[in-house]
Amino acid sequence: MFLKRLEIQGFKSFPDKIFLEFNKGIIGFVGPNGSGKSNISDAIRWVLGEQSAKNLRGDKMEDIIFTGTKNRRPLGFAEVSIVLDNQDKKLILDYNEITITRKIYRSGESGYFINGAGCRLKDIHELFMDTGIGKEGYSIIGQGKIDAILSYKSEDRRALFEEAVGIVKFKNRRIQSENRLEEVRKNLIRTNDIIDELEKQIRPLEIQQEKAKQFLLFSEKLKLIRINLFIKEYIKSEQDIKNILDKIQSLIDDIDIIENQKEELIKNKEILKVSIIEKEKDIENFNNDFSKISIDIEQNENNIKLYSQNINFIQENILRIQNQKQKNNQVILNKQQEVNLINMCLSEKNLEYSLSESRLKNLIDELENITYKIDEEEEKFKRINNDIMQKIRVSSEVSNKLTIFKNSKRQFEERNIQITEEISALKIKLDEKIIKNKVFQEDIAKIEEKEKCINQHILKEEEKFELLKKEIYSIKNKAFENNKTHIELKNKYQILNDFEKSYEGYFNSVKAILKEKNNNPKFYGICGAIGELIKVPKDYEVAIEIALGSSIQSIVTRTEEDAKIAIKYLKDTKNGRATFLPITSIKYQKIDNEKDKIFYEKGFVGIAYDLISFEEKYSNILSSLLGRVIIMDNMDNSINLSKKYDYLYRIVTLDGEFINTGGALTGGSIFKKSGGIFSRGREIKNILENINIIEKDIIEINNIISLKEQEQNNILKSIKDYKEEMNTLLIEKTKIKGNITQNHEYIKNLKDNIQNR
Repeated sequence: MFLKRLEIQGFKSFPDKIFLEFNKGIIGFVGPNGSGKSNISDAIRWVLGEQSAKNLRGDKMEDIIFTGTKNRRPLGFAEVSIVLDNQDKKLILDYNEITITRKIYRSGESGYFINGAGCRLKDIHELFMDTGIGKEGYSIIGQGKIDAILSYKSEDRRALFEEAVGIVKFKNRRIQSENRLEEVRKNLIRTNDIIDELEKQIRPLEIQQEKAKQFLLFSEKLKLIRINLFIKEYIKSEQDIKNILDKIQSLIDDIDIIENQKEELIKNKEILKVSIIEKEKDIENFNNDFSKISIDIEQNENNIKLYSQNINFIQENILRIQNQKQKNNQVILNKQQEVNLINMCLSEKNLEYSLSESRLKNLIDELENITYKIDEEEEKFKRINNDIMQKIRVSSEVSNKLTIFKNSKRQFEERNIQITEEISALKIKLDEKIIKNKVFQEDIAKIEEKEKCINQHILKEEEKFELLKKEIYSIKNKAFENNKTHIELKNKYQILNDFEKSYEGYFNSVKAILKEKNNNPKFYGICGAIGELIKVPKDYEVAIEIALGSSIQSIVTRTEEDAKIAIKYLKDTKNGRATFLPITSIKYQKIDNEKDKIFYEKGFVGIAYDLISFEEKYSNILSSLLGRVIIMDNMDNSINLSKKYDYLYRIVTLDGEFINTGGALTGGSIFKKSGGIFSRGREIKNILENINIIEKDIIEINNIISLKEQEQNNILKSIKDYKEEMNTLLIEKTKIKGNITQNHEYIKNLKDNIQNR
């Protein structure tokens, strides 16, 4: 056998789960101070059952859990497992590999496990006893351990040597055996006391025997009366059954009628469904037509508004053009006046030309007559000729200007018409762009309204998500508490159930018989011990236990022969002695003659026999044990009652003090050897009920958590969808804003073009 593997998680400086493999031979851990070398040996010591935090270099046991760093949160638990190679079967378990696990939570809960199954610390100690392995064994030698061993007293060194030699197990068994012998001695003393008490009860029992015989006679008569009553009730029940069957048949007929009516209603329902579908189609067609008409009306109204605006704009343009035309007409009038003035000048020049021509003729005549003045006249002629050429040139220029002006006037009129048409077209485009900008602005306003609405939805969904997150956290905390309680109850149930199966609290002889009855067919007649055959309310457990005394461990058998077989088995196996109560030999005993009087006595609680529950076949035995035992509330009232009835009855208080027949009083602290024989079954039942309730709560809480997490996922999906819609709207909004910017530039260019025309 050797240490094969060590698994650590959350222990001291090991937050993550690590695996340390150990092969055969010597293995060393090397590292600087504070690197966690000692934590490995502490982990091994801790998993083997170390209970002292100081030995693990801490103040309290929670200090061994990883406490966190600046960059890492603390953990809520620590877990260490050691895996031992057991192929040589050095340990008593029939496994080739044994895993010992210890786990602790910050809340204080902890547990031990062997190969995954929960166990006690005692089981681990017993497993490693005499192997040298353990928190105090010589297999773990820490710093200063050798010096401590050498300086121990001889008794302390002896314990270490005994552990090494392997006799500690036998010493522990010897101590346990001595303790059991001491318990047996105490039981013998108690048995002698009970025998003395029973001897005192022999005389009253003889009197009760006569009364029991009378009781048997009356019982036979009562049995006959009960049989007759049962026959009468049976006949009445048969008549009631017949009446009920008639009613059932009538109800079946009614059901058939109702089923037929139901089928007719289903057919009518199908017809109505078809009719409703047709009507819904008609309504849908009507709604579609109405929607188309509404759209056409809206478009026509928009066109009318647009045309009205265009008409107003055109009318304004006409007025402006008319004004411009008037201005142009005035310019033309001014130009015509200039032309008239030029024509007048031309006429004057023509007149001058005519005069000059006449004068020329006169000069020619004079030339002929006066030759000496030729030079002067020639010079004068040249000057006049120059003037004439000038006039001709001026006349030609005026004529050219008039032609150019006429052409300019015609071109101006054509250009004016062209400019007017271009301005009209530009203004129409300008109006279209302005209207488009307004539409774009309205689209942006709608998009911003949608964005605002979506943002509100996102905020609401995020608030819902946070609330769900807190709610889920709270529910998970509750689930953790339920799981914790469930584990505790399961462990407690397992322990109590083990006690119940192993008959813990019973004598060894009683245990042997009770265990054998489940396996040996010869013990078919063994019914069980008194302690397991009766059910006692919680408030009366102490009183009934004291009243029964050692009879709580008496074994009930069907016959005397069954008792003889069991006694022979105890002799043969040397398992001790036991008391047997055959059903066939024990007679009924109970207080009957003075019961009515006792019932009204002060402090009276009840007859012990009446306060318990059991199967009818054990009534004789339990009446013989508890039929004449009175349960009272306290000792004072018990003493008064005992005196009044001349110490004839045995009286037990709720606290466990009792007065024997004859007047002997017993009291003081209670040595509860039975160890909860009565309460154990009740507690197991209560624990099972609580486990079922908690399991239902756990299932319900898990379902709620699943639903909440699904709702949380739906909210996250909804938020994602809203954000995607927001991104789509943002892209659309950016696109529209780009269009608006382009339109603004286009409008500006149009206005500049109109202004420059």
